[in-house]
Amino acid sequence: MNTLTRAPAAAESNVAPPVPTAARKDCSGASDDQLRALEADRVFEARVQWFLAVSRNA
Repeated sequence: MNTLTRAPAAAESNVAPPVPTAARKDCSGASDDQLRALEADRVFEARVQWFLAVSRNA
């Protein structure tokens, strides 16, 4: 593909659309363990979405 060819449309793209997330809660009062758990949940969800996107395009 050279620079003059058109970019793929969103439907043709390999990038999955963003997943809506629940509104983030104020984490100012959360403990370190709670923050780590929230981050682990976000990482897990991102990995699942990546896997699903790769699987759809395989």
